[in-house]
Amino acid sequence: MKKFVKRMLMVTAVLFLCIIPVRADAASWVKNPDGSYSCYEDGKLLKSQRFGNYYVDSSGRMVTNRWVKRRFYGDDGKYIKQFKGGWQQIQGNWYYYSASGQKRIGWLTKNGRKYYFNEDGVLQTRWTEIDGVTYYFHTRKGYMLTGMWKIRGKYYYFSNTGEQIFGWMRKGSKTYYFDPETGERTTSFREIDGNTYYFNSVGVMKVGWTRINGEKYFFSKNKNGVMLTGLQKISGKLYYFDKDGVLQTNTTITVNDQTYSVDGSGVCTEKYSGVTSGVSDTMLFFTLFESGGDAYGQVGGDNGSACGKYQFDYRYSLLPFIKYCYSSDPTFFKEFKTFARYTDSQKYKLKSNTKLYSAWRKIYNRDRDRFKAYQDSYAKQEYYDVTERVLSSTFGISLAGRPDVVKGAVFSYSIQHGQTSAALAVKNAGIKNSTSNKQFLQKLYQYRIKQYPAYKTRYNSELSLALSLL
Repeated sequence: MKKFVKRMLMVTAVLFLCIIPVRADAASWVKNPDGSYSCYEDGKLLKSQRFGNYYVDSSGRMVTNRWVKRRFYGDDGKYIKQFKGGWQQIQGNWYYYSASGQKRIGWLTKNGRKYYFNEDGVLQTRWTEIDGVTYYFHTRKGYMLTGMWKIRGKYYYFSNTGEQIFGWMRKGSKTYYFDPETGERTTSFREIDGNTYYFNSVGVMKVGWTRINGEKYFFSKNKNGVMLTGLQKISGKLYYFDKDGVLQTNTTITVNDQTYSVDGSGVCTEKYSGVTSGVSDTMLFFTLFESGGDAYGQVGGDNGSACGKYQFDYRYSLLPFIKYCYSSDPTFFKEFKTFARYTDSQKYKLKSNTKLYSAWRKIYNRDRDRFKAYQDSYAKQEYYDVTERVLSSTFGISLAGRPDVVKGAVFSYSIQHGQTSAALAVKNAGIKNSTSNKQFLQKLYQYRIKQYPAYKTRYNSELSLALSLL
């Protein structure tokens, strides 16, 4: 009997020791080849017992993510008090458990947001690649991002499924481009597949006219935003852009052997070379006093009687000039067709004719250089050339060797007072072939002032300019 009691006391003592937790600081942990942990105390492997907040199973391995005797041990093997599942932060990482203690692996949708846990159940944050697709999860809260986000100073875009967007993306009426390597949103100029595009400060691709750093560019609507260079037709008008896409203004360009004048708005007009007037700027010095520096487009002068730089008057030269233009180039002067059919008895209809004025301005704006050449050419052949022939054939006075400013003085006289009057003025002023150029001008203007004293101030100014051009 005594032996039985003694044996029972020993069994009870052993059982008592098994249910008393071993102090954790009295044990040492060892990591096994399979990644699990076992605990040894005084060199002895501990089994089927807990110590501190940990528990080892019958094989001596630390229990993780399991219930044991109404206690739940988490991913780090530590006992979690009042465990009910859900979010658990363990050693700085976040996990998600079901109520039964199953650790979430992979995707989780909760409260409208998506999360992702790796194969160890750790909640992912920042950049993460899943099955070859790049995602970004909120740095602190871990949910998957969608839409446009600023990350470390750069903007990126993620689809509704969280996939990071690379390359082109259209959202509503706006187009964006994200770097094909990094996914960063593009701003400013960008060359893509050999074409240049421009994206504003918020990444929206520009189309149409755009001013950038004070320069104008055009990004084609028909070509999906491609920057235009060279000679381009836009809304019926020609423009020229240099190799960097900058609109050129107030210059002259040559493209494919064709020369264009470029105005202040960038509109290009072909410079016509078919008609040569043979009139130099020096020869036309007098027009500064006649009709201004550039009056080729002028209409309705002298109370509705005259048009153009030379003030072609409806009573004399306006109808012949219109007929001259239309017969020379009916395509270019198509707006003159109706007026070119007028007979001499109908020329009165040209006075204060607003339809004529409109046609004149339209032709002028279409190609200013060409229209100027026609006006200069007609005025010279009808006024100066006639006067020069009369002087030579009737009075033996030659202008052939005279400078253009002297010829211009004769031209001025013939335009204002007629060809015959101009020839007679040269003769009556006592001008001979031996007269110097300076004396020629002085004698002619002295005679002119004597004949038309009302214009004395103008003629003196005209003479001063002529002498300065000798």
